[in-house]
Amino acid sequence: MLARDGEAAVRAATLSGLASADGGLSLRGRLLIELADDPDPMVRQRVAVVARHLAPDAAPDILHWYTRDPNQTLRQLAATELGRLANPTAR
Repeated sequence: MLARDGEAAVRAATLSGLASADGGLSLRGRLLIELADDPDPMVRQRVAVVARHLAPDAAPDILHWYTRDPNQTLRQLAATELGRLANPTAR
């Protein structure tokens, strides 16, 4: 329900909360994938940051897609997160 809230800040915060919660990745990963094409850049930025934690199998595709996003901040975040995927010991 929170992932469908009208406020982008609520949708983004929902992703942050899910990334820090224990439990199965499948439901959280599906939610992340649903929000990957959210119209608000803030939500897409949060997706980029938590993708490797919530949907590790889908993260590379989402992040590569984001490297072509019109939003410069999102493109930079996606590149950074792709680097973290390539080098898991990087922070």
